[in-house]
Amino acid sequence: MLLNRNKLKILIEFSSDYNRKIYGRNISKKLRMNQKTVSNTLNRLETEHILKFTQEGKNKYYYLNEFYP
Repeated sequence: MLLNRNKLKILIEFSSDYNRKIYGRNISKKLRMNQKTVSNTLNRLETEHILKFTQEGKNKYYYLNEFYP
């Protein structure tokens, strides 16, 4: 996994509570990052199996994959 600034900022958000589920738009607002950038980064982290997500309606809530090597 190649770590860039966006991935690092987003992963830090999950570090305070490993069981926390976070909606992508909330990350975008808190970090003052473009929503599309956050969405793309979250999707990459999910593809790399670092994050998982649950979907409630149209909303995806991301959380850390506890079984990531």
